[in-house]
Parts: sequence; structure tokens; C-alpha cells
Amino acid sequence: MMFTKRAFPANLIAGICLMMIANAGNTTEDAVADEGGPLAELVRVEGVVTVAEQEQQVGASLEEGDLLNVEAGGIAVIEYRDGCRYTVAGSAQYLVNHAQCICYESLDASKHARHDAVAELGSIDGEVVVNMETSSPDGTEGMELKEGHRVIAEAESSARVEYYFGCDYTVEGGVEGRDSHTVNAEDCCLALGLPEEPVLEPAIPQPVLGPSLLIPALVTVTGIPAIVEEDPDETSEESGQ
Repeated sequence: MMFTKRAFPANLIAGICLMMIANAGNTTEDAVADEGGPLAELVRVEGVVTVAEQEQQVGASLEEGDLLNVEAGGIAVIEYRDGCRYTVAGSAQYLVNHAQCICYESLDASKHARHDAVAELGSIDGEVVVNMETSSPDGTEGMELKEGHRVIAEAESSARVEYYFGCDYTVEGGVEGRDSHTVNAEDCCLALGLPEEPVLEPAIPQPVLGPSLLIPALVTVTGIPAIVEEDPDETSEESGQ
């Protein structure tokens, strides 16, 4: 997926439980960390629930990044310090993630609101069209997007879908053709719980040493004179003289 995470949230959805969204906007991980104490705790446990192979009970403290394992038939309810709750039903795993909990909480609120936009367009470059229910207008920065709207970037064009729940998606048409993205806030919340992809260091090309360079390189690296075998052709020529 091409989702990228960002600070939650840059834009607030008008009319969606304003107090809850305002509180969520102020409960970033840094703000929570400043209060001290554990990030979250288990408030309900049914069946076997473990963290790092240690069985957990109600009241157990959880920190960002803890991997919760709920066995088949079990249930675990995690409550974050700001009151956000997340339920894990077995058989399943859950990576403790405050931003993701806020994302799902806000998404649930948006489903009950009149204003059902979940994202907007930003950073448009080139030709971008939004396929809606009854029309396909040209994309403009700030255009509201609802579930199911399809953002189409023509060849050599791009646009960023900025979800209200803490992540972005870049739609980028290549030289050979268009690219598209169907708006789906669930995917945004899922992306927040994915581990960061490792940054791979570029491989350093190794020089190919020819016969005349190989021996000096060995002497330089090891500090020990290399043993050079005589060329059999040269030996035969010397013996014939």
C-alpha cells in the first residue's frame, strides 16, 4: 500500500461529534506520553490473552508497540488513557497503537453523521478526475471525498488523498498510464497499524579487479605479500633458453 502516516488529524470533519474529534485532535502520542504512566490497560479479558507469551489479566498495563495475542474464543478490550477503546476478538493479534484507535473511533463517529466525507484532495499536479456517484468532475484541491469515490490521476499526473483520520494516499499516474484509488477509510486505519517499512541502504558496487590489480590489492588489504604463481608459459620459455 502507498499509505503514508501523518499527525492526526490535520483537518476535522464538520458535524462529526465535535467534542470527540476535538479531543482526539489533542491526544497525540506525545501529549499522552507527557501525562506519565502506562499508555493503556486491559479493562476486559475473556479466555487466554498474552503479551510476549505472558498471560495478562484485567488491569494489566500496555505500552505503544506491545503485541497482544488473543486465543480462539477470547476477548480483550484495551482502553487508552484518553478513553479510546479497542476490542480484539480471538483468534487475533493486536499491536497497541493509539493513533489507530483514534482513527477507528473517529471513523465510527463519521458513520453516524450527516456530513459523511472522509477525506479531501490535496497537492494536485496535472489532470485528475474524481469519479462520484453521478458525475466525474475535475479534481480540485480541498474537494471533499466520500467512501467509494474514485480518484483517477492521468499519465504523468498525481494527487494526494488526505484522510481525516491520520493518513494520506498518493495517486500517481506513470509515463505509460493512469493510476486510481478508491476512497476507503478502513484501509487508512489499517495502514496506521502497519509497522514502518525498513529503509534499505543502497548497495555499494564493488570494483571488478583485473589480473594486474588483484595482487596489489591483496597486499594492501592484508599487509602480507601475496604468493604469485609463475605463468607456466613463461617458465617453459626460460627453460628452453
